Amino acid sequence: IQWNQLFVDAKERGMKVVALDPSRQGVGPHADEWLPIKPGTDLAFYLALANILIQRKNVDTEYLKKCTNAASLVKIDGMILTDGSGKEMVWDSVTGSALAYDTPGIDPALTGNHIVGSEAVRPAYQLFAEHVADKTPAWAANICGLSEEQIIKVATDLGTNARIGST
Repeated sequence: IQWNQLFVDAKERGMKVVALDPSRQGVGPHADEWLPIKPGTDLAFYLALANILIQRKNVDTEYLKKCTNAASLVKIDGMILTDGSGKEMVWDSVTGSALAYDTPGIDPALTGNHIVGSEAVRPAYQLFAEHVADKTPAWAANICGLSEEQIIKVATDLGTNARIGST
């Protein structure tokens, strides 16, 4: 499928299309908005976008808990905590303890600092949120060549229209 067909399909579904691309020639003409980012700097843009979405709580926490390893407990050495059978462990908000990710009836925590045995652990989502905490729109704007306002607008539009929990 061609890029332009993806954009046409998105527009037919009523979606706004923003092209983050140094060159307007490829996808820019098919987008509702073109953001001419400096080549090779899109990671900075996405880290700032993640920071904004997390700060505004525009995050599908139920999806993260059920369909990703965002709740997996990470040890100080960066390794994921596992039980004796090799299953990843999560912090269960119901029992206040570490349990295997697939234990029935649990409510995995996405944030917090916990101790399991003698091991200090934190959910992967907590680590990611901490990692992007200083990746502000101002920080990314300096790197990407976009304005803070452009970055904030994309994050706002995405957060407002994300349909969190609907799919």
